Amino acid sequence: MSKTALVFGATGMIGSYLLDELLKNAEYSTVKAFVRKPLSLQHPKLKQIITDFHSLNDIQSEISGDVLFCCLGTTIKNTPSQEGRRFVDKEVPVQLAALAAANQVPSFFIVSSAGASAKASNFYIRVKGEMEEAVSRFNMKQIVFMRPSFLLGDRKEYRAIEGVMSIVTRLFAPLMIGSLQKYRPVHGRVVARAMIALTGKSRGTSVVEFNAIREAGQ
Repeated sequence: MSKTALVFGATGMIGSYLLDELLKNAEYSTVKAFVRKPLSLQHPKLKQIITDFHSLNDIQSEISGDVLFCCLGTTIKNTPSQEGRRFVDKEVPVQLAALAAANQVPSFFIVSSAGASAKASNFYIRVKGEMEEAVSRFNMKQIVFMRPSFLLGDRKEYRAIEGVMSIVTRLFAPLMIGSLQKYRPVHGRVVARAMIALTGKSRGTSVVEFNAIREAGQ
């Protein structure tokens, strides 16, 4: 089988794990990475497409393949304004969904967040919820919202608060049962593997939380 994967956010934690897993996966012959600047990584299956995320229509012809994986994200440190974070977490994913639907890409996977809700008081959770509502309106065979909570794994930049949270969440994870289970920490590579494993396995729109992520990604 010869598949083409489209990856947005290939330099982030989940995106970098996803790129690594796709390049090792025999089912995929082409992996398109849409990046702001060239990656140092070289691989026969990898096609890098330099992308201006403010002008996505310029790369519309490249939005063709079997599955689009959106792992875009940012931080308050890198994007201080709410407008900037809304652009990354909502506006870009919605436009990507529109382009993917127009080009008949059958599967669309996006990393959202545990607890995502357009009615949430927390800005980050609310924007993720708004994004999910908007993306859900597009007509594709498969739309999947991955909803991990705190992510474990290697990050490009160290953030002290996340080091502390990593320890705290690991300690309290066994106490997170019932409705709290979806907030358990999960490794970024597990999320990436789950996304690949679930491609084409459902129809319509679905939400994948901790238990399903762990089951599919192990």
